[in-house]
Amino acid sequence: MSRDKSHISDTSGFIGRFVEVCGTEKPSEIQQLLNISYQAAKNYLTGRLPDTATLLRITDVTPFSVHWLLTGRGTKFADRMEAEDTPLSRRQFNELVKKVTVEVINEIGAKPQSVRRDAALSNSDEGTGEYADPVEGRDQQRRGTA
Repeated sequence: MSRDKSHISDTSGFIGRFVEVCGTEKPSEIQQLLNISYQAAKNYLTGRLPDTATLLRITDVTPFSVHWLLTGRGTKFADRMEAEDTPLSRRQFNELVKKVTVEVINEIGAKPQSVRRDAALSNSDEGTGEYADPVEGRDQQRRGTA
């Protein structure tokens, strides 16, 4: 009799760990978390092992170790420390650029206009009262208005 290798002998242990990893036992929430079909989520909740793509997605969206998820042995949480010279994937790079861009825009937008003007003046040549207009790129004479 052949054994179905997509199931493991200790299904209750896997199911419990899978629910812990996903933070829910609701197939609809697991579906959204892992970007999988509702039926696939239900299958995993009955003990079927996730395919490779789903296991990789789990490593992307959770801190849990796939080895621990599948076997219940070893370190529960994956070591997220990456070497500084580890290349970023295109997706990771794009997400990083978006995050930094939003932070910069929010930081600039949060400052009142007078603070931005004062910052430009503080970068002027001392004593001359002139500063570089960052928008138009030309020097302007500071006027006596505040």
